[in-house]
Amino acid sequence: MTSLSACMIVKNESEMLKLTLPGISNVVDELIVVDTGSSDDTISIAGSFGAIVKEFAWINDFAAARNESIMDASSEWILWIDADEYIKEEDLFALKKYLDSIPEEESGLMIPIYQCKKGELDEQGDHYSRVKLFRNNRGLRFDRPINEQVITPDGIFLQGSCWAGARIYHWGDVGITEERFAAKRQRNISMLEEVKKNNPDDFQYMFLLARNYYLAKDYSKVLGYLDEIQNKLTLPEYLYCEFYQLKLNCIKEINGEEAFFNSLVEMATKDPSFAWVIWTLAHELLKRGRIDEAEQYANSILELQVPAAAAGVDVDLESYLYKPYYILGVIYDCRQNSSQAMYYYKKALEFQYEALLANRVAELTSKEAKL
Repeated sequence: MTSLSACMIVKNESEMLKLTLPGISNVVDELIVVDTGSSDDTISIAGSFGAIVKEFAWINDFAAARNESIMDASSEWILWIDADEYIKEEDLFALKKYLDSIPEEESGLMIPIYQCKKGELDEQGDHYSRVKLFRNNRGLRFDRPINEQVITPDGIFLQGSCWAGARIYHWGDVGITEERFAAKRQRNISMLEEVKKNNPDDFQYMFLLARNYYLAKDYSKVLGYLDEIQNKLTLPEYLYCEFYQLKLNCIKEINGEEAFFNSLVEMATKDPSFAWVIWTLAHELLKRGRIDEAEQYANSILELQVPAAAAGVDVDLESYLYKPYYILGVIYDCRQNSSQAMYYYKKALEFQYEALLANRVAELTSKEAKL
């Protein structure tokens, strides 16, 4: 079986490591932990799970610390993972087995990452895919001081196919205190503003700043960076959906519901294949009692072809396979057409289970049975 090294950078993560390292240490062939200045028991806890522990002075550069963590890795593949990222032991075994089947010419592998509360394995919330594994000894390394990326020897971002047979559960952001979240957000903003000074045309830094300012509720700053991106370059495909979600939501926060609605109408006219915009517009029409128009927009999504997954591009499947069916279910529920409402609700549940929606189906089923 293909050998695998797990490499992580940590600081003051002793309690989290007690939860995430047991499964990892039981499966990987090598565990390397780089400590960037812990004042708790992180180093001893990592060592107790058989980790090779290295100390590295923090220099405000995540890529530098990551590169230190992979420098002495000896396995065929590297899994880079954080202390607050949990992967089930059985998933890790399956992942190691899957690595045997990857063609030699492929150097990276993406796996899905789910945002969850600490200790939970929730697959219904926000998630995305990222290159978390790559072949060792091919000159691959990390670049960018923040939001570090794996790059090839010629400086190109490493891509890879996505395999959903293993999942990472990220316990770092959901459910943490506002004070800790605000501190993390401010750290990111400070680092990003600093690196942008030397990289004024780097769209990734601009977009990350927009994201972080959105979390900080500084919506004018968000729009400023989004406008700067649009003025300087062609928007990359993988940013298209999130870019306009941020922009439209900022318009809503700054100018109110009516401006948001008008912007949705304008965007839907400009790009009728933008599923997120179309279902959001359908939802807004439904709130305004314009049910027939909402139905037309929801049905128009079902006529769209679901985009094929591509390297580096997450497809917003929920906007194609859940939201339109859910909205159509609500529409027929409003019309007191129980059979049609149940049909669409069940179609939505096929894609994603929601307890409240399942309960509504049960209520309608009981109602139909009594007729």
